[in-house]
Amino acid sequence: MNVLDPYLITDTTLTATNVTEDDHAEYSAGTTYAEGDRVIVIGDVHKVYESAVGSNTGNAPSSTTASTEFWIYAGATNRYKAFDQRTSDPVTRTTPITYSLTDPRYVSAIAFFNIDKATDVQVTITDTGSTVIYDETISLIDVSHMTDWFLFFTEIPRYKRQKLITGLPFSAGAEIALEFTGPAASTISVGQIVLGRDRNIGTTLTGTRAGFRDYSRKDRDTFGDPIIVERGFKRKVEYSVAVNPKNADNIIESLAALRAKGAVYFADKDIGYFGTTVYGLLSDFDVPLQIAVSYINIEVESL
Repeated sequence: MNVLDPYLITDTTLTATNVTEDDHAEYSAGTTYAEGDRVIVIGDVHKVYESAVGSNTGNAPSSTTASTEFWIYAGATNRYKAFDQRTSDPVTRTTPITYSLTDPRYVSAIAFFNIDKATDVQVTITDTGSTVIYDETISLIDVSHMTDWFLFFTEIPRYKRQKLITGLPFSAGAEIALEFTGPAASTISVGQIVLGRDRNIGTTLTGTRAGFRDYSRKDRDTFGDPIIVERGFKRKVEYSVAVNPKNADNIIESLAALRAKGAVYFADKDIGYFGTTVYGLLSDFDVPLQIAVSYINIEVESL
């Protein structure tokens, strides 16, 4: 099992993008807002707020995700939706979507989640000496369901919803350029872009399970007829992991630091097709202390 602890993306980190930040007009203290009016607060927060009352004048939004009697937090601006820890609210734009990111720390892995309609993504890394050290265009077309020639010629290709890239060349302060491309003139979207350093927690074992948790309402009325209200669902993975008990304290401290933030968890870089890569929150766990090997179970539910 491995974990990728995301770096926080800020104005300093995000150096260029073709995604505009004009969702709504920027908040103005001298403007009177009606109930339901929306504004954006750029500064260093890049958030959207909706007026909770009418005749709303001089009451500045709080610049946090907390709602007040005057303003309701509605989400990140379109530009920053790719970095807001909410995969269900993606950045959208007519193809292509481009971002350039520069972080003073080492980046060894990048992950993308809730991708829609993008056919490929190009990742280019340029070091501080202006030398391109990584340049790969990765297909996001999924043909894994085409298991024979009949399906190959009759089935419609699917788009990959997520992609994990590991083993990136270490170069502190390098510029990472991303370009998502879709069919001509199409609208594409990306739910979350995550980059940082990945680390190994232990060996993923047989018994690890991937699935989803459905939040739809499925009930029956007094006549036995179905009542179905479709709602969202979240992917979940239950990892079975073997760890060295001598590393228990380090593992607990490392994962405890992620208890209230999204992170990327994956079984191994080479078995992503098992559905064991997830961007989410982990549940409580413990490490049984044994002599040679400890076996732990960790559940992660997607954000």
